Amino acid sequence: MFFNLEYIDHHPCNKMQEVIKAFFHRSIQIVEYSDQLFPKWFRKTINKSLALNKGFKKIHEYMHEKDIPFREQIYHQFLNNNSIEALCNDKDFPILSHIDWASKKGKKFKNFFKDNLYGSLDAAVFKPKGCSENPKKNFYREFIKRNKHICPFCGMDSYINPEWKSHSDFDHYLSKAAYPFTAANLQNLVPMCDPCNQDYKKQQSMISSGNQRTLAFYPYEKLPEMCLIIECEYEANNLDEKTKFNVFLYSSDQKALSKIETWDRVFEIKDRIQKQVEVFYDDWMEDFFEDDFMENGPVEKLNDFKQLLNNYYRKCIPKIERRAKVDVIVICEFFRFMANGASDFFLIGYLKSYNKRLQSIAA
Repeated sequence: MFFNLEYIDHHPCNKMQEVIKAFFHRSIQIVEYSDQLFPKWFRKTINKSLALNKGFKKIHEYMHEKDIPFREQIYHQFLNNNSIEALCNDKDFPILSHIDWASKKGKKFKNFFKDNLYGSLDAAVFKPKGCSENPKKNFYREFIKRNKHICPFCGMDSYINPEWKSHSDFDHYLSKAAYPFTAANLQNLVPMCDPCNQDYKKQQSMISSGNQRTLAFYPYEKLPEMCLIIECEYEANNLDEKTKFNVFLYSSDQKALSKIETWDRVFEIKDRIQKQVEVFYDDWMEDFFEDDFMENGPVEKLNDFKQLLNNYYRKCIPKIERRAKVDVIVICEFFRFMANGASDFFLIGYLKSYNKRLQSIAA
């Protein structure tokens, strides 16, 4: 991830976890199914919803088919599967799986958590006081206000405007198919741009690859120091050729490197950045020409041209902190490369072209 997110911990939708936790904990000892299994503030909601009542009742019956130790195991699986930060940061943190989600009953329970409980986040009981819009939309609005519009997973696309009718998808960071107990946990529901969610991540696991556990960035933790590096692999000599770039993501922190590998595996970040640079670098250079080069007039010395590029790079840096523009992270690194790493041959081509254009404008 390019930057961490701030969690909206005050929103009423967070209280869904309180409902589910209370249900599993009280079901250990309470034999008869009733609204006493739920917090008082939720009982009116549960009594009005046939689907919720039916689903919770079937889970309660399933838990009481066996003994207290089994019911305790289910409760601890719920707690364990919702320890999202620990699951992301520690490959040795065990994943409890006492329920067989592939069994007939397991599939029914999975669908209940995936559909009914997730959908119930829009129940009136989860609306903030004085709020007229549905709770998930309101949570999304608060999220954008706190975290801005740029997708942190790619930095190359933005979230949908919260004033529009729809909003960007809440991605289940840990897949709700593999971890149904997390389906309505807002710590596991992370807004993500459409390409990241629909084209790349899909149902991929953040914490495992095949049979191997993997480390992953937890979206709401402080991120370790890391850097994006862009280098030129091949400089085109004519219009029929294509300049090729290489992209590297690096950290001196070994644990962070493992998380970067997961990030790249799931979101194909390096490949996407490479394609972004190769398609748009001429447009970025055109912006540089119009924004900075023209103001300075013709530039004769190559070192002066490099200094202009370096100044433009430094102007981009504050925009990263403000998350002010899509691609700004990639653009910033591209101009750092142009100022400090590009070959003289590559730069002279631009310098000659820009000086010629200025002379044409002056004439």
